[in-house]
Amino acid sequence: MLVDNPLEARILRRGTQRMTGPGRSPEKPARMEAPGGTTTRRPAAADSAPPVAGLTARILELQRQVGNQAVTSRLRHAIAPSRPFEPRCTTSQLMRDGDLDAGAGPQDASLPGGVATAPSPSPTDAEAARVAKLNADYDAAVTAKDWPQVARLLNAYNADDIPKKLALLKPADIQALDAAAQGSYDRVHLFIVQPVMAAVHDLAGWKKLPPGDQSILDNMLGGATNKLSQSVRTALGAQLPTLQTQSEGDQTRALQAVITGGGALPYLVTDTVSTPQVEHTLSGPTARKGFAFDGKTADANEWVVKFKDGVSIPIVAPKAPTPGFHNHTVQETADALGALPKASRQLITRVLLNPVTNPQDPFWAGQYRTPNFHSYMTAGAAGVVTIYPDKASAPLPGASDMKGRVVHETGHTWAYKTWGEDKTKGKWLDWKKAMDKDRVSVSGYALADVAEDVSETLVAYVTTKGSPANDEYRKIVPNRFSMLDTEYR
Repeated sequence: MLVDNPLEARILRRGTQRMTGPGRSPEKPARMEAPGGTTTRRPAAADSAPPVAGLTARILELQRQVGNQAVTSRLRHAIAPSRPFEPRCTTSQLMRDGDLDAGAGPQDASLPGGVATAPSPSPTDAEAARVAKLNADYDAAVTAKDWPQVARLLNAYNADDIPKKLALLKPADIQALDAAAQGSYDRVHLFIVQPVMAAVHDLAGWKKLPPGDQSILDNMLGGATNKLSQSVRTALGAQLPTLQTQSEGDQTRALQAVITGGGALPYLVTDTVSTPQVEHTLSGPTARKGFAFDGKTADANEWVVKFKDGVSIPIVAPKAPTPGFHNHTVQETADALGALPKASRQLITRVLLNPVTNPQDPFWAGQYRTPNFHSYMTAGAAGVVTIYPDKASAPLPGASDMKGRVVHETGHTWAYKTWGEDKTKGKWLDWKKAMDKDRVSVSGYALADVAEDVSETLVAYVTTKGSPANDEYRKIVPNRFSMLDTEYR
């Protein structure tokens, strides 16, 4: 508990007394100015909430809500014996006693926690003057390159104002500001390195989240290199203007939906493959007359790719591709297989470069509720990987994406061969328990069913190994990665 402030120390000695006085009556729900200037109605429960454990914590909480001047006013009045400070004094009482203010006036320097969040200007002359002074002081500090003072003043602005101020600074100035902010004004530091995360932390609904949910969201938002974090930051950044106008409860529910709903996730795991490629040679072709592809019989050529670690895989392609469609080359396929770990590669019995699209596409379109569903690649317990063509007008996935999809499909082969095809028992149940503990999935496609979750998680696990993105994914889905550490060998 902080007691460095003499004024606060005096209050702590009397903090258990109730506030009484003539004309005091139960509080009604207060209308207050929300960050960004939107007027919202605070529920009655906010004014009658049970006291926060510890007076200092309550002071800090109120300071964040209504600003320094309002809290300072109440603290100063507390010096008078006839008007003691009440730990349960309400937000609306504080608003009546002081300006909605977090201004950087000298009288506020001793408040615990430093400068609080400044609301948007109110129409009053006093508020307009305060904001004008804050802006002038901030501009003067920037001109003087007094970065500790810039950090202190910048911390007084709203969540939507800070990024605007930062956008006007040069990269070298931002670097100097960040160095000054760290340790003293970490809110400013967070806006510099992770502006979306900082704005989310400023939401009232964030503070209502259970600590476990806050940790999950921080890991989802905080990854510097993985595609999932980039996708979540983009999605939440777009939602912030709406979220900032909503009630605490709606904000909390919206943030929890980011964890479980999948709307902010990338459709597939598409991180750049960082695993080294195994050396290989390609031999062939050998003619295969009347080869039974998936959905069509056609003459074919068969190549064999031999890898330096001893694994060999046949690749079969049609002699005459279907007009209007295109597919990967044999060489591209061999290179993609070289990015797989040996544990996956040795499970593949054959790769087919199919001449026609998957005959099961209409079924999967209904299963996944995706009109015009197109299968890119499939695999099963038998170890046959089939790569389907697409219309010539549609671009094929690049080399890195192709490697990731091979990992995905061979993930099905590995899971079915290792755990069996009955997904209601054994290791499948252990995986489902890991899913329940992690709560979040690595992609939207992983939400389709447990088998897709295994394969998509394997893509993140395998293709990012040895890179910072792998460590970031491990924080996001720790229980699944821990299980793969044991099972995927």
